Amino acid sequence: MFAATNVSINESITWNSITTATGYFISIGTSSGGTDVVNMLDVGNTTTYTPASNFLENTTYYITIIPYNAAGNAVSCSESSFTTEAILPLNIPKYFSPNGDGHNDEWKIVDNDSLIKVIYIYNRFGKLLHIMQTTNMTWNGNSYPPSDYWYRIELKNGKSRKGHFTLMR
Repeated sequence: MFAATNVSINESITWNSITTATGYFISIGTSSGGTDVVNMLDVGNTTTYTPASNFLENTTYYITIIPYNAAGNAVSCSESSFTTEAILPLNIPKYFSPNGDGHNDEWKIVDNDSLIKVIYIYNRFGKLLHIMQTTNMTWNGNSYPPSDYWYRIELKNGKSRKGHFTLMR
């Protein structure tokens, strides 16, 4: 049984191929033998599974991959597990409205523990709009239209976080 720790919450699951397999079922649960996340999902003849949403932080997941072919499903497949990383305590706003009313006029991340190396802000097409590299990171977005924007935060420990927020007027 393989047991990884500090796995990113947006990680894909990969496994080695079996030469006689024509496809694979994957089951994922939050308890040994559990299937509360994915239950015998047929992923076809691929050796990678990317979940529809991120895994929960600081949670142990148990995975079983079952190869199959015309003769049927493999038996006695072992279970593996991994524990996701504990996300760092950053307060990342989900929206801001730079309308001058004194409330949420800036998209601001306060980094009291000095964990952030750099923040990149992108538009919905993936174009880089702004880079922030200070302790208290602020973006006013005045020259941009109301829309959703994406960020990538690179941390000093080499990890990163991705997400999006909304600029409202």
